Amino acid sequence: MNIAKWSVTRPVAVTMRIAALVLLGVICFMRLSIDLLPKVELGVIAVNTEWPNTSPEEMETQVTRPIEQAVSTVPGLYSVNSTSELGRSSVRITLNYGVDVDKAAADVLQYVQRARREFPTDPTLQSPTVFKFDPNTFPILILGASGIDDPVRLRTLLRNEVAPMLESAGGVAQVSLSGGQERAIVVSVDPARLQAVGLTLPDVVRRLQAENLSQPAGIAKEGQTEYTIRSVGFFESVKDAELMPLGSTNGKQILLRDVAEVKDGSQEQRIFTRFNGEPAVGLTISKQSDANTVDTVKNVNEKLALVKQQFPELKFGVSYDQSGFVQDSITLLQEHAIIGGTLAILAILFFLRNIRSTLVVALSIPISITSTFALMYFCGFTLNTISLSALALATGLIVDDAIVVLENIFRHIERDKRTPVDAAVRGSCRLNDDGYGGVPSPLSD
Repeated sequence: MNIAKWSVTRPVAVTMRIAALVLLGVICFMRLSIDLLPKVELGVIAVNTEWPNTSPEEMETQVTRPIEQAVSTVPGLYSVNSTSELGRSSVRITLNYGVDVDKAAADVLQYVQRARREFPTDPTLQSPTVFKFDPNTFPILILGASGIDDPVRLRTLLRNEVAPMLESAGGVAQVSLSGGQERAIVVSVDPARLQAVGLTLPDVVRRLQAENLSQPAGIAKEGQTEYTIRSVGFFESVKDAELMPLGSTNGKQILLRDVAEVKDGSQEQRIFTRFNGEPAVGLTISKQSDANTVDTVKNVNEKLALVKQQFPELKFGVSYDQSGFVQDSITLLQEHAIIGGTLAILAILFFLRNIRSTLVVALSIPISITSTFALMYFCGFTLNTISLSALALATGLIVDDAIVVLENIFRHIERDKRTPVDAAVRGSCRLNDDGYGGVPSPLSD
């Protein structure tokens, strides 16, 4: 079937088909997700381990090397890189192109669990975390919160009330806090008084662990009803902790307040966060890998408005907003594409000196690009800096192809004295001897 001949002889059908594609493209364009970068899956897996207050040399010998040896046999491995620093170990596994990252991550997790057998038995050594590197999981919004002078109360309120509300926004994967102070019940033991009563620091630690706990206590039955019983033994106040018995000496009971000072304080602050020069707590918001950056930030702002109504004493400020950068980048690329297409049309009009021919070339640009949006939507692509740059470059190719076909049709009319219909068919494809079928040919009959 000769597509060119069918198109020329059936203008109404072709017009309706083009109109349908343009309409579908416009609808899909309004539903396309907007993001900074396209969705890519990098073959990089990271294993992070934290061991507070441990030197880099010890981190390397006791944590990093066992993990490196364990993951060196992962199928599809390309390279292994590691970094050991104070209290932290990071091992990065790079895979060969084409390797299934999900399966490789599961294999790495199994190998890391085996490597944990060689780790030292230290309660402060945390379990390794395995995650896939995804550029789309970088923070999209960073907020600074202030308004409450007490840093402990501010961080507690944000962690228990505000963060869950923001995490419920559509597209949000995680809300992380930085700065402020974590509440802690500090027990300062006096070594001299502890030695005077014949106790040691491990004795105090064991008593605190034994007294401050919650455990199941079985099931109680009353008729046809069963009740689950749980023994809750948490300290309810600092005074309860001070009255905790540690033992007895010469018939006198020794309480915790006799050998230590108990106060409601905070942990040592190692990270300081300030917003506009004032102490604050930072909220770092990350989106889900398949979520739209602009829509996610919009949903977060809606939740933030509810937070401000519920907690009017809090003050929020925006430190970083990726959605604004994304929108500006997309708008700038769209403007450049429009300017480039307009300049190309003006150049064609200047050389051809024919408004009708220029209009044919000019219509090919929006029709082709708008129809492409439908294909992008159904294939799961997003509007990002890469895809829009490709469309901007394709504008030039569309103009070139349209000019080549138009010149070929004009050549058939002028040189071969053919009718416009026959010239349009022959100018857009190379026909066989019988006049049917063929393949595209830009400049030859």
